[in-house]
Amino acid sequence: VRTVMSASIAQLPFLGRSIGDHAGSFKVYFQAKGAGFGKGDASDFSVDRARQEAETARMEAHIKRRGVLAFCPEGGMNKTPSEGLNPFRRGSFAQAAKYSTPIWGAALHGSTAAWPRDALLGGDPSTVALS
Repeated sequence: VRTVMSASIAQLPFLGRSIGDHAGSFKVYFQAKGAGFGKGDASDFSVDRARQEAETARMEAHIKRRGVLAFCPEGGMNKTPSEGLNPFRRGSFAQAAKYSTPIWGAALHGSTAAWPRDALLGGDPSTVALS
């Protein structure tokens, strides 16, 4: 399983390198600085097509080898999780639609207590559930 994540996350010193480059994650190059990670224009999810082309090719090769992708279809961190999910982004499902792959859903509950939005680092005592 490989994740799909904003290229801006890959720039974080520890987290970005460990779940990004070292785990073989696929990056999404948003045009708006910080988009998808809560610091940029939350409404602009357009991608830099030239930079994205190589990542898309890597992702397609992974899918053709029957690889699995994990991604957040909301496109970024939810600024108001108590109000429900953000709309899913059409681009999130492009590869699944192109290759007719199954889509499985999962939801985490309580993760905002473990890693509050404004905290530099998470790990607060909490209960996180998967459904």
